[in-house]
Order: sequence, then C-alpha cells, then structure tokens
Amino acid sequence: MIENNIMLGIKRKDLVYNKKTRHFATITEVSKIKELIENIIYIQCDTNTKMAILLSLLTAQRSFSIRNAAWEDIDLENGLWNIPASKMKMKKAHC
Repeated sequence: MIENNIMLGIKRKDLVYNKKTRHFATITEVSKIKELIENIIYIQCDTNTKMAILLSLLTAQRSFSIRNAAWEDIDLENGLWNIPASKMKMKKAHC
C-alpha cells in the first residue's frame, strides 16, 4: 500500500518542457519573393531538387509530402494536389 502521494506538490509546469519559441526569417516583399524564385531557377543543382524546392515554396508543403507525392494524388485538369490523410503528419487530408 502506498503511504503518500509522491506527486503531491508537483505542478504540471514542472513536468512539461516548454520549448522556446523560434522565429525564422521571412520574406514579405513581392520583389524579394520574385528574386528568390529567380535565384532558385538559375541555381546550378539537380533539376529534381530545384523543382522540389519550388514546389515547396509555392505550396507550403513539407519536404516529406513533396518527396512522397504520387501522380494519382495530382489532378492536372483541375490544378489540384490531393494529399490523402495517410500521407500527412497529422493524418488529415489536404487539397
């Protein structure tokens, strides 16, 4: 039989690690976005890598989703990329 509660007096905040917020650089000026896209287009690298970078930039998808994209998920006629829930981190479908 347990004589006393070992958790008594311990607060949730003492148990949960709060990750420090990190802010990443952003580009908000249209001219700078155009410049970035041009730089990506003209950079010397593998074409597949270049296309993946552009697709990531234009769709705001994670690299995992881009690397695991399948033609059956892409509707070229309607310009849609339907990502099944099974391929998403949070298991929610995206389109």
